[in-house]
Amino acid sequence: MATRKIAFYGHKGVGTTTVVVNVAAALAEAGQRVIVVGCDGEPNSTAVLAVTSAQIPSLKSLNHLMRFKAQGILPKAVRLVGLVGNALPTIYAEAVVEDFSHKSEQKVIVYIPRSLVVYRCEFFGETLIDAAPLAHHTYLYRKLAKALLAGLPELSPEPLSIEDFEDWSRSWGDRLCPQCLYGGTYNLFHCTLATGVPVPDGQSEGMVLTTLRNRHGFASGSIDVLEEGAVPRAVHKAKRVIDLR
Repeated sequence: MATRKIAFYGHKGVGTTTVVVNVAAALAEAGQRVIVVGCDGEPNSTAVLAVTSAQIPSLKSLNHLMRFKAQGILPKAVRLVGLVGNALPTIYAEAVVEDFSHKSEQKVIVYIPRSLVVYRCEFFGETLIDAAPLAHHTYLYRKLAKALLAGLPELSPEPLSIEDFEDWSRSWGDRLCPQCLYGGTYNLFHCTLATGVPVPDGQSEGMVLTTLRNRHGFASGSIDVLEEGAVPRAVHKAKRVIDLR
């Protein structure tokens, strides 16, 4: 079988090396002969997977890569075949990456959450295939390796303009604004994410919960109005609202 070249591109700090070594181990486990090199100066028929976190610098770097491809700066032999969402730490991080991939007409091959198992293996210099073969994250690396072996079609992403990227970034910044934090005990952003209800300035916790009930038809008593500063332990009763305890 002819040698296949697969390049992984990622902004510094997003965990590209971790993804590469674990996918290489999964390919070797599947019977493939694998060699990992730092970079390849001969981009002959190279499939490129972009590794990204949900952080803006990483997504901006990815957008630059797509723009270079669209402008013909990258060689024609370099094929963009998808994204890997890596080291995603929070409940909304996957949604950020998914939204960006949709806006830019990309495809996410796999989402890999941040994991203590991965972090621990790095201390021992081991891959998950060796150290934790039954871990969920090991399955995710095997899933990515299987997709690479099957072959991924080239995508034709549409990079966002500088202005569109800034607008998109601000739209997520608005959803994560500091006014979504009340009393340091409960992040109402998750209510906003789940229900679409904005959190205006000056509203008390009880007022926000009442708004959720009225706008979304929750039955009376489905959300408890708690004393100021208390963790809203009964919020999970309301459909589409997430209790973060």
